[in-house]
Amino acid sequence: MPYHSEIFLTYLIDFLSERKIEYDISDFPSGSRMIDIYYDHDFYVVDLALNKAGFSLIDTDKQDAEKISNEIFTELNSFKERFESVFR
Repeated sequence: MPYHSEIFLTYLIDFLSERKIEYDISDFPSGSRMIDIYYDHDFYVVDLALNKAGFSLIDTDKQDAEKISNEIFTELNSFKERFESVFR
């Protein structure tokens, strides 16, 4: 399925809520959203931009965390496959 930020967001909320994984959502004036995920002592960020989704594991030991996503997705199925491999 092609990228659509609302479909990705709905998938993320359902997936995380069903598994009782802690998360926070931040909305930005640009229309982008950032989902902070706290799982098994790790911190992940999903960045839902208008044309792509980014996914990163954040190294909280570094004072200046990277602002660029580690992985970029433009298609829901490939994102789901990668995302679900982390949050089993």
